[in-house]
Amino acid sequence: MQKLYSQIVGLPVFDEFSRSPIAFVRDVIIDTENGKVVAFLVKQDRIIVPMDIESFTSGLFIANKDRILPIDDVLRVHEVVKRDIHVIGEKVITEREKTLLGRAVDYSIDTTHMMLTGLYVAKIFFFFHFQERIIPFNKIVKINKGSIVVKDSQPLKEAEKAQAAEKVFA
Repeated sequence: MQKLYSQIVGLPVFDEFSRSPIAFVRDVIIDTENGKVVAFLVKQDRIIVPMDIESFTSGLFIANKDRILPIDDVLRVHEVVKRDIHVIGEKVITEREKTLLGRAVDYSIDTTHMMLTGLYVAKIFFFFHFQERIIPFNKIVKINKGSIVVKDSQPLKEAEKAQAAEKVFA
């Protein structure tokens, strides 16, 4: 099942013994090297790792409160957090042309495999979004601190043909 980042943040976290939420999801921590969700941030320095989630529907369901861990207890998550690379709000540029496509305003996650599947990009003017587009994960080249690089929409060979045609007619 696909869920958007904007739908996940704010979800309640339940354990099997409580009817009221024990926490709320504050952020999704993604390993920007491979697109995998490594944890869900629920408090300032507390996380839930995907393998501890029993159900992911209208909230996150875990076995008990002990599944909420400090960030430092999980080495992989600690390393990803230390890199301090985020997805939301970053500039999205093309690989060859370095064209600014906009900023990442949302992204989708496959909740079965806990993988980033798509990036929602829009140009922003004040609070208005325009020229919105969805970029599939396989088109993302690299997620850096400050920018996300994606493959150009026009394949290389077609671009070279267009440049050659311009030279012939010039």
